[in-house]
Amino acid sequence: MSPSTTIRYITSLFENAGEILAPFSEAQIRDGLNCLVSIWTGGSELNHLSDATIPLADRQRCVYSIFNLFQSCFAKRCSAGSYRLNRDSSNPLNYICY
Repeated sequence: MSPSTTIRYITSLFENAGEILAPFSEAQIRDGLNCLVSIWTGGSELNHLSDATIPLADRQRCVYSIFNLFQSCFAKRCSAGSYRLNRDSSNPLNYICY
């Protein structure tokens, strides 16, 4: 898949996260997002945001779409603040949220 297509798909996912991710469990969302953003798995797909061959407007839209991912998914499904303090690991989505 081309970097431009990858950015478009990620943007669409993040912009529509509430609806697209609704059928998935917290663990499934964690695993999928971890594959997209983790530098530990061989490189983040979000590294394409620095690719100057992709129009700046498309890259900016992708960055702005992260807000919706937090608002429509993480804010509703993650435990409030407890994971960063290592007090609550019962919700697997907390890992990728924080």
